Amino acid sequence: MTGFLQTTVLFGVFLVGGNGLALASEDPKRLPESDCTQTVVGRVQAWADRIPGFEARFEQVNRPVAFGGGAPPEAVRSSGRVWLAKPGRMRWDYEAPRKSQVIANGRELWIYDPSAREVQHLEPTQSFLDGAALQFLVGEGRLVESFDLSVRECRLDEVEIELVPREDASYERLGLRVRFTTGEVVSTTLIDLLGNRTEVRFLDARSDRAPANSHFRFDVPADAEVIELGSPRSRKVNP
Repeated sequence: MTGFLQTTVLFGVFLVGGNGLALASEDPKRLPESDCTQTVVGRVQAWADRIPGFEARFEQVNRPVAFGGGAPPEAVRSSGRVWLAKPGRMRWDYEAPRKSQVIANGRELWIYDPSAREVQHLEPTQSFLDGAALQFLVGEGRLVESFDLSVRECRLDEVEIELVPREDASYERLGLRVRFTTGEVVSTTLIDLLGNRTEVRFLDARSDRAPANSHFRFDVPADAEVIELGSPRSRKVNP
């Protein structure tokens, strides 16, 4: 769960548009790395600061690491819809291969598994959401202050950026693929401390409007068991 949440939270920040800056290069589709890093990071930050919200379809692939020299486990693929808005609001509706939801209203977060009739509940101020990830989710913090940044490939269409957190975190690094001209995030790749990879690609995205507040409301089903994360307690919600 932690790896997924970190991917989700970190993406919530990278919402941008930038100015059109022409840079010289021998290859018209490639740019000098030193110029590219500063330009692209500025555009990503500007996009995140400016847009009212984000919604898209997504395709997610989890690639577990192999232990003991054996063959790596098979990748797990899922898909659905996502909505993000400041401050600190998000909704991930998983549609395949099985339905589930992750919903946060800025104060509380719920993870709902309908097949198990189980809701996990927590306050997003808990330690594993502290630091740069939470700051970005609520629209605070700056990329250049929270991460060591580098560009792996700089082209005039899409750019790959690697972000390594400067403070202790539950993940090792985050990769972003963004559009060079606008800073819009196309996909994310999160590597956790064990080497597991979570890749998320966004499709049919739009960032010109704020999602309705109703997207971030969650009513606990009457027959669901609610598990309070970070506490030994759990409670049954009765009809």
